[in-house]
Amino acid sequence: MLEECVYPYTSRCPKDVHSFSPGFKGERADKTKFMVVANRADQRVLKEPEQLVFNQNLHKVALMKSRTGIILARMLQHSGLDYEDIYFTNAFKCLLSDSREPSNRHYRQCAFNLARQIQDFDPKAILVLGYQAYKAMFPKEAKWVSLEEVAESEKTYNSIPCLILNHPAKMMNTQSLRKRKSVYERVSQFLWKNNII
Repeated sequence: MLEECVYPYTSRCPKDVHSFSPGFKGERADKTKFMVVANRADQRVLKEPEQLVFNQNLHKVALMKSRTGIILARMLQHSGLDYEDIYFTNAFKCLLSDSREPSNRHYRQCAFNLARQIQDFDPKAILVLGYQAYKAMFPKEAKWVSLEEVAESEKTYNSIPCLILNHPAKMMNTQSLRKRKSVYERVSQFLWKNNII
């Protein structure tokens, strides 16, 4: 059973957003203290906001069916973990009218929610998936360093070790199976080093 973890709208949220989604927290996440941050909320998760915002289990099911979720599940399985071992969230937590992609302004305005989630959960390690998640967590560095230059490297966010990776959908589209398996092994090494597994 997944724990509900809802962060309310605040005055900083843009006017054109709806369907706030805090992500989900697996049953064993408080034990592992492992957080995964991806780019943005998936519209499949938030099609019927009044139903889904308060049902984190549906969020998990929708993620598992997506390309992102499939690759993330394989990464976790390679390390002996599953969705119940993670706190999964996004850098941008809402949907925009007409299912538009969030702009840089939208990500900046949502950064306080992500920072608050990280502070409240106090993870031992964070897996950062995709450019927008990287940029939300490391905005100064992201101005000068591309995701390709830092992919598979470690950074610290407020003293918390982070492993930066390409977004799983990009991995699936552009990387060979051999390369993806090497990324899974890199994730395992990171988790072992930080006492997650």
